[in-house]
This record gives sequence, C-alpha cells and structure tokens, in this order.
Amino acid sequence: MPDNRVAVTGVGLVTPLGLDVESTWSGLVSGQSGVGYITAFDSSDYETHIAAEVSDFNPNDHLDRKAARRMDRFVQFAVIAAREATRESGLEVTDDNAGDVGVVIGSGIGGLITLSEQFNVLRDKGPARISPF
Repeated sequence: MPDNRVAVTGVGLVTPLGLDVESTWSGLVSGQSGVGYITAFDSSDYETHIAAEVSDFNPNDHLDRKAARRMDRFVQFAVIAAREATRESGLEVTDDNAGDVGVVIGSGIGGLITLSEQFNVLRDKGPARISPF
C-alpha cells in the first residue's frame, strides 16, 4: 500500500464574516453570525428576507478584470480562497512539484447564478448565445 500523506499547509476563506481567514476567524470568535437582510436581490416576494451573503466583495480587487468577468461569483470565491491558502502555506508551486499539490474546496453549492442566467439565454435566444464560460 502506498504511503499517501496529506498535509494541510494553508487555509483560505471567503465567507459572510470576511474575505479572508483573519477577518472570518475574528468574526467567529467575537460571536458574529454573518446573517443579515438580503441585499443581492429584491426578496419582498419571498417569506425569507435574511441570508448569509458575502458582502463588500469586489472581484476586481483580487482578480484580473477580464478573468473575473469569465467566472461565476462562486468560482471567484474559490479562486481567491485557494490563492490565500497557497500564500498562507508559503509553498511555491513549480513544474517539479505541481503534480504533488492539490486544493480541496468545501462548498454547499455554487454556480447557480450563472446556471440560471444561461438557462434564460438558452430559452430566449437559443443555444448559440450561451456563454462558453
């Protein structure tokens, strides 16, 4: 049996409590919940008006603008958290070690905004107009 070892060397977080590990941890230990009134859309027709949204997030603060436009918001969160974990680890990924480096992303669900938008494009404009991203 191979000797497969895993070492957690860095953590990255984008959460309703903060856009990095430090601010998220600070919010957790001070008892903040991250839940508030929904601001991402008009929730007046819904029974629920609260959610745990990631707020004060501008993808252009973390990603190239062109790259950010091609990513679902969920993917932007994942890329930013992975970058933070890599920075925190101090690990330099090179051609020699790239095959031994991995990232695990924990998420309940993601990409629904893009899925929903592109379904509407398919329905209204046809398959040729669906984004390749």
